[in-house]
Amino acid sequence: MDVFYFIVIIVGMVGIFYLLVRWEKRTKKDYKEKAANLLLTSDPDPREVKDTIKNLHLYAGHFKKDKEAINLITDLQDKHGHLLFK
Repeated sequence: MDVFYFIVIIVGMVGIFYLLVRWEKRTKKDYKEKAANLLLTSDPDPREVKDTIKNLHLYAGHFKKDKEAINLITDLQDKHGHLLFK
């Protein structure tokens, strides 16, 4: 019976890990879409630009860098960099 509980706990932990990874991917996708929309906007909210850049840095990854997120960050900084210092 102890082995059964051990297996149930391991399966539960794997399931939680899977759900967290899916949640993180969905959040990163949302921030990428928000950054793309900000690039199309001529005069966005400075706070929104700053928060989007901050969150893209957070979700871009430490070891395996997301090239698209890094490109979006640099494009946002190039186009709306003047808004970051207000």
